[in-house]
Amino acid sequence: MRSCVYRQLADACAGNLRNAWKQLKEWGSNDEGRGHIKEAMQLCPAANLSNDDDVDTLAQWAQNAFDYLVSHEP
Repeated sequence: MRSCVYRQLADACAGNLRNAWKQLKEWGSNDEGRGHIKEAMQLCPAANLSNDDDVDTLAQWAQNAFDYLVSHEP
């Protein structure tokens, strides 16, 4: 039963993650949006999000964290 519940949650989370990547890409395309990212993710003031490449680096960091979690699921 535990794996069934986990799978249902995982399916719901997949859509949320896909939407989050789209939002990150959209916000990362301009200065105001990058400010939203810094605020939403509570990044330190020294965090450099000055262009698309910086946002891509942040997205890759987040993707790596999710990949790790999925590969170590219960």
